[in-house]
Amino acid sequence: MKTTTSILVSALFMITSAIAAPALINNKPKEHKTYLMTDQINYLIGYPSNLLKGSNQSVIVSYELDENSIFHVKEILTSNVELEAYIMKHIDGKKIRKTENAGSEGVVKIHFVANKEQKYFFQY
Repeated sequence: MKTTTSILVSALFMITSAIAAPALINNKPKEHKTYLMTDQINYLIGYPSNLLKGSNQSVIVSYELDENSIFHVKEILTSNVELEAYIMKHIDGKKIRKTENAGSEGVVKIHFVANKEQKYFFQY
């Protein structure tokens, strides 16, 4: 009987000590996710299939990204005037999510393909 009582008491002691153990606290600051510039441009522009007129087209966009992550188009090089206006309307002055490129400028080449399933890709 003494053995059973001592086992029961020790089991209760272990259970209460396990419950009373201090919780681990994570003091690390939250990391903010950064987004790729190309993914954001891709999202903003979309796929202008009605402006492609069944042909592959490339556009070169010179841009500046200010400290507030607002996208400013400097120049768009393309022979398709409607596509140029479309791109300007969809990305100029738009605020984008946090990126590593804030406060910088650059050039991106966007290649639109006529086959919508193939989508389009970016080249630097």
